[in-house]
Amino acid sequence: MGQDLLRWGGLAIGVVAAAWASGQGELGLGTMLAPTLLGLGAVLGALAADATAPRPTGTVRVAGLTPRRIRDFVPRRAVAALGVCAAVLVALLAVAGAVASPDDLGRSGRAFAYGCGDVAALRGPWPGFFYGVPLLAALAVAGTGSLLALRRIARRPTVDEAWRRAGASRVTAGWGLLVTASLAGVSLAMSGALSDLPCGGAGALDAASFGLGAVAVLSGAGAVACGVALCRRG
Repeated sequence: MGQDLLRWGGLAIGVVAAAWASGQGELGLGTMLAPTLLGLGAVLGALAADATAPRPTGTVRVAGLTPRRIRDFVPRRAVAALGVCAAVLVALLAVAGAVASPDDLGRSGRAFAYGCGDVAALRGPWPGFFYGVPLLAALAVAGTGSLLALRRIARRPTVDEAWRRAGASRVTAGWGLLVTASLAGVSLAMSGALSDLPCGGAGALDAASFGLGAVAVLSGAGAVACGVALCRRG
C-alpha cells in the first residue's frame, strides 16, 4: 500500500505542478513545459516507490546463475512504442528549433514565421530551443533515473520475479507518461501554429498541421494509458 501511495502521490504532484505552471510566465514557458512536469512527477513517484521496496529477508537465499538483464523484466512492446515516441519527440524538437524565428519582441526561438506575398504571420509559442532545451534536459534526467531504477530492479537480490516485472512496468509507465505527455504538448503546439496560415498556408504545412494533430491525439491516448498503469494497485 505504501508504494501505491508514493506512486499516486508523485502523479498528484505532477498534476499540481502542471496546473501551476500553465498559468506562469508571459513567454508561455510554463504552458509548454506543463506536460513534462506532469510526467516528471510520475517518474519521481515511481522511483520513490521502488526505492522503498522491502529488502529480502532470511539467512539463506537462492539465485539463478543466469545474469538478470533489464530487458528480461520490462514490457517489451511498451518500451518499443515509447522508444518510437521519444525518437519522434526529439526529432520534432530538433526540427522546431531549426526553423524557429524570433518573436515580435526579438526573443530568439519562440515563434514560427510564415510569409505569403505581402502577408506575413508570426505564430507562437513555438517549441524552438527556448522551450526544447529545458524539455530535453528533463527527458534526459528522467530517462537516466528510470534506467538506474530498472537496473536496480533487475539486480535486486530476491527470487520474486513477479515483483521484479511489476516494478519494471511501473517505472516504464512513469517514464512513458513523461515522454507521451511531452510529445502531445509539443505536437499540439506545432499543429496549432501551422493551422490557418495566411493564403491558406502551403499544402505541405497544412498536411504537417493535420499530421501533428494526429500525433497529439495518439500520444495523448498513450499518456492516459501510462497514467492508468501507474494508478493500478499492486
